[in-house]
Amino acid sequence: MEIGLVNKKLTRTDIASCLAYPTGNLWAFQMLRGQNAVNFNARDPTGRVWEFKLCTRNHGRHKKPVIRGDWLDYVREKGLTVDDFIILTMVEDAENGVRYVMRCIFGDPKQAPHPLEKLSPEETVSLLWKGDGSLADELLQCMSPYMDADILNDLRSRIHARDPSDSDDIQKALQKSLLWLRDEVRSLPCTYKCRHDAAADLIHVYAYTKNFFRVREYDAFTSPPVHISPLDLGPKCADKLGGLPHKYQKTYGGNYCMGQLIFWHIQTNTEPDFTVAKASKGCLSLPEIGSFHAKVQKPSQQRIYGPNTVKMMLERMEKYPQKPWPKDRIWSFKNFPKVFGCPMLDGVLNNAPLDGEMVHWLKHRPTVYQSMWDR
Repeated sequence: MEIGLVNKKLTRTDIASCLAYPTGNLWAFQMLRGQNAVNFNARDPTGRVWEFKLCTRNHGRHKKPVIRGDWLDYVREKGLTVDDFIILTMVEDAENGVRYVMRCIFGDPKQAPHPLEKLSPEETVSLLWKGDGSLADELLQCMSPYMDADILNDLRSRIHARDPSDSDDIQKALQKSLLWLRDEVRSLPCTYKCRHDAAADLIHVYAYTKNFFRVREYDAFTSPPVHISPLDLGPKCADKLGGLPHKYQKTYGGNYCMGQLIFWHIQTNTEPDFTVAKASKGCLSLPEIGSFHAKVQKPSQQRIYGPNTVKMMLERMEKYPQKPWPKDRIWSFKNFPKVFGCPMLDGVLNNAPLDGEMVHWLKHRPTVYQSMWDR
């Protein structure tokens, strides 16, 4: 059973000092005679435990209880402001006894953390060019088994020298650097294990992607238990419980909110966060740059990247931008991408077709390598 103790709109005093607590609900906390404070722990929806202290006046007719302890840290952590709502409940069950749950509701939805956050130009440079795990960094790691060390180090030095961070127009300079890297990679010799030509095409697509969004992954948490008895399900399903009450809890993953916002129209989808990972491949997130280089520690596979693969890719980009790319082709994707961004998403945001210059180059650039499997 869940009992509400606090449900109030926050005031300036609540935000700056302490949270006012209803005098009529003091019964929920046992204070010994002569005491004017009691400590208690409350869990937020992410599972984090906060240590609060309920205090009352020790003189005068009115107790005027307030909550202190971690309250101001909670306000700062959650980004609470005036007119947001705070809810404190007491949950009682036979298994866990009494526990407290604190949650907040933003009065102004615009103040709530967005599930997607657009990267700044500087952050985009870190993502693609110079950060640990960046596109350029992963490319060099994947190429290292197939290149002479001196040639690889020379390429690494030239990538470092073309860092666009100090440019007055970072986005334009970054595109110029990526197109330079595209041409450098295309000039390297290919084998069926390392398809530098395919990696160059992907770098080209990244160069024409204007917007990248960081996925805000919320903390996963498990809901309070719901006890279901055979009577709740009716006679047809009662036998499945074996005649005993069943405790049901749902775990919400870090990307659940994102998935629910996208797939709200599919009511039977119980795990929308996993559906996002599958549905975003190609149309929201671009492939990994390591797709085109066979892993040394794994059995070699033929990297098939011929005219039919490129034709299919362009068809998806131009005619079916909302469809995920097929999983049986050369591309591989992160299971749970941390960043979304692709030219198709740019087109939706700007209500415009794909960049004609990007598409023209992909359609007319000369073939530099073709294996027997590409035909």
